[in-house]
Amino acid sequence: NSRHLQQAGPTPFGHGQVKELLENEDTREETIQTILSGNFDIGDQKEVVKAWVKNLQRTYDQDKLGSEAAKIGAQLTSEEFRHYFKLKPERTGSSPSQRHIGHYKSIIHVESLVDLHTEMLNIGLLTGKALPRWKRTLSLMLEKDAGRPKINRLRIIQLFEADYNFLLATVFGARLTNFARKHCDVHESQYGSTYGKQCQSAVLNKILTYDIMRLTKEGGATGELDAMACYDRMIPSLVVIACRKFGLGKKAGDLLYESLTDMSHQVCTAVGKSRIYNPSASGLAFGTGQGSGGSPAFWKIIDDILLWTMDKYGYGMELSNPSQTIISRRNEDVFVDDAALCVDGRDNKAL
Repeated sequence: NSRHLQQAGPTPFGHGQVKELLENEDTREETIQTILSGNFDIGDQKEVVKAWVKNLQRTYDQDKLGSEAAKIGAQLTSEEFRHYFKLKPERTGSSPSQRHIGHYKSIIHVESLVDLHTEMLNIGLLTGKALPRWKRTLSLMLEKDAGRPKINRLRIIQLFEADYNFLLATVFGARLTNFARKHCDVHESQYGSTYGKQCQSAVLNKILTYDIMRLTKEGGATGELDAMACYDRMIPSLVVIACRKFGLGKKAGDLLYESLTDMSHQVCTAVGKSRIYNPSASGLAFGTGQGSGGSPAFWKIIDDILLWTMDKYGYGMELSNPSQTIISRRNEDVFVDDAALCVDGRDNKAL
């Protein structure tokens, strides 16, 4: 599992000077602000990497939308607490500390207890500090191929504290993504983890594209790509920067960064639990966890920056009606980590 969580190490933000700047408390905030302003020099990297880092620049108007963005990291309410745990199935696995979802469901009608738990969560948002039990995760290993438990074909599902997952799902999964959707021009090619979109739409786009190419006798091709283990490859510092690009405040970002970079892990098996290990403390582990209430939002905004970067280099596919009055240009159709890249026959392009 430690090796699995180290896969992002060779990337520009996973090692070297940039990683050191973001890990150092004295230089972290200054570096983040430089990146968000679009003035960060990442050094001797490929042009496409420089373009991607440039796209980390904050795009919404802070003067006009500053108060609206501040609501993302605002204090959680008792009503949000009740709504979340009322809808959450009690059978859902959670909480290495054994504070199971069922415990929280049992108190949703007790106002004083709900207020107490909500205030405890808000202390983290106000101070930017994570509770010790929020910095521990229990990993379940699920077979990708039923009946064939190969060591390289196991899916890591991480169980986080139920109350912390509520914070992640509310602040990042709901508030942040809603703000981004309304004010930050989110890319339309991503159909996963997006309000009002379905995975069938991405498939339908591809089918219609094939039909149009066949009817018009135009050349073209598509390539299917899978961003393998995408949730376990996201670098915490980069996730925080991307969230702040879309309006997240400093304190909420600090809370997220501390919990991810000081995360202790334990594996649960049929014969018991493993020893507790902490590869994150040495800076050698990455990822936000498949099982985190915030991971779908984290990947969505990371991927959004990638999609806009690709658009700067032109569009691979251009389709139009016979009179050229309706033209569709795009590079891809994406559902979470599965992308269908497409090119047409113009200019002898290669996929």
